[in-house]
Amino acid sequence: MTIHFEGLDLAGKSTVCRRLMARLPGSRSHYNTLLENNPVCLAADQLRKTGTVENAALGALYYGALLHDIDAYHPPAANDIIIQDSTILLRSLAFHSIIGNKELADLFQSRLAVHPSFGKSFFLTCDPEVRRNRFKGRISRGNDAPEDHLLLTNPEQFFAMEAELRRLATTYFNATILDTSGLEDEKSSNQLLDRILAEIPTAVAVEIEPDLLWQRGAKMAARFHLGQLRKDGKTPYIAHPMRVSLTLQRIFGVSDPSILTAALLHDLIEDTTADYDDIQEACGDDIARMVATLTKNSCLPEEQREPAFHEQLLAGDWRTKLVKIADVYDNLCDSRESLAKVNVWKRAKLALDLAGENPRLARAAQALRELMASFPEDA
Repeated sequence: MTIHFEGLDLAGKSTVCRRLMARLPGSRSHYNTLLENNPVCLAADQLRKTGTVENAALGALYYGALLHDIDAYHPPAANDIIIQDSTILLRSLAFHSIIGNKELADLFQSRLAVHPSFGKSFFLTCDPEVRRNRFKGRISRGNDAPEDHLLLTNPEQFFAMEAELRRLATTYFNATILDTSGLEDEKSSNQLLDRILAEIPTAVAVEIEPDLLWQRGAKMAARFHLGQLRKDGKTPYIAHPMRVSLTLQRIFGVSDPSILTAALLHDLIEDTTADYDDIQEACGDDIARMVATLTKNSCLPEEQREPAFHEQLLAGDWRTKLVKIADVYDNLCDSRESLAKVNVWKRAKLALDLAGENPRLARAAQALRELMASFPEDA
């Protein structure tokens, strides 16, 4: 799994990542790039340090590095822990958004939908005075970087960039915000690391190979849905979760094995005898949490159940919303001859509400709109 840290300069990312690696023997770190070696990013970094290249040209080079990152990326192997110190995508998007380079900002924004997700993300920040003291320390040691000086030369731009980076990290990667102001104190530093370790999914200890994960999910879905039929009384129920997973892959362009596995299992808790613990044992805590978010609360009165479920989905991460959109997409396909079409249509509109303006969900939302347009509500 990959543990991701974002934060603007002097937020303590490098220190936190280094100390976390000491707590997680065998873990490895990646700085900015998802790959251990990204020659395009290396060239961009070297040019940036010279201070002689314009922002637009440098941004274009970093965009090329991002494309290489995404194209060549492979998820970590089982039990392989990567500490990701920053990303090209979020730092570049925040920077170009704030300085007003809309063309480049739009390019980076377009990659949000296809950028790999992380097992857990954190956004680090700290008190401005602590930051200034860290900057003085860097100067005294002679290891300050050009971007560090922005804190003093243009603090308004610096903190605007931090606010935008924070918004991006929390919106698109569901990052937990951590204050590192006490990082220089040993006790506070250890407490911070303890909190980080406590928030890392327990699935780290039982990581499953991606190719095995969806196979486990398919096997489990087939076993628990055995004997169940769809509302037509003829189609085996397992056809639905299988189609939802295929919709994600073939129509929405999703390749993340966790999302595809959650799709296979999305009705298990609600419609079978399986519970959270069954899913957690077979496929890990992350998948179990996703399926739980995709499950209505049967303890609520029926009239409260749907509104509460919608709020639950709105509060969930983008992956669960993506599975729900695929679920509604398949149900709408299935309802062409169904008397339940009106209810499915209402759910389709709610699914579009889930998508909002999140670029990770844009392709799925557009596919659902096109499907809805192919047969009007009153057809």
